[in-house]
Amino acid sequence: MIEILIGGMQERQGLGTNGERVLFCIDEFANLGRMDSIAKASNSIAGAGIKRSIPVAPENASVCDSYTPDRNVSWDDAVHYCWWLSAQTGQTYRLPSEAEWEYACRAGTTTPFHFGETISPYHANYNTEYDYGGGPTSPSRNQTVPVGSLPANPWGLYETHGNGDEWTEYCWNESDVGVEIDGSLSRSGDRGRPVVRGGSFGCPPWILRSARRYPPNRDHSWAIGFRVCRMLMP
Repeated sequence: MIEILIGGMQERQGLGTNGERVLFCIDEFANLGRMDSIAKASNSIAGAGIKRSIPVAPENASVCDSYTPDRNVSWDDAVHYCWWLSAQTGQTYRLPSEAEWEYACRAGTTTPFHFGETISPYHANYNTEYDYGGGPTSPSRNQTVPVGSLPANPWGLYETHGNGDEWTEYCWNESDVGVEIDGSLSRSGDRGRPVVRGGSFGCPPWILRSARRYPPNRDHSWAIGFRVCRMLMP
């Protein structure tokens, strides 16, 4: 069992939801994908034969075999892909819980970002016209970059901050303080609004913080993609 604290009390206050820190216990072991799911590949949503509930993102539609992160993915499409991948491989895949996602994103760090107190275009793809913690500003890229383009975190995961938002399995609760957590997936809350983490290329930098969370509708997906979580044998 792994006990971890997630949330933002160790970070700058007043920048988004949920300043409290909450103890989570993870008693299932899983590998989180090193990269987001990519567009137009044999192992993508298109390759799985899933009829998308929302059209493919414009920059992905014209690419034959791209390492562009797949976005415009609804939560249901991402879940169906995990089911398909599990059936294809004989292993169990799913979306990560919030605790798993933040634990993997932080990679043992306690700063707002896994690379430190501030952020720059070298580290992440975001709206660089805004700064955070005295970091630099510059013209924004205004589009996704291929997965694996930017430096990985200490555990080898790429683009956990920015580029594309990522769905989690977790359903929305306004606060997790006082909510009993069993170590894996939320058993209560608004299932129509799963939690998204990470931020996208269009977001200002404070949205990319490790602790930042927000709940779009499950069929909303303009900048949202996902990375899969593979369950490990105990």
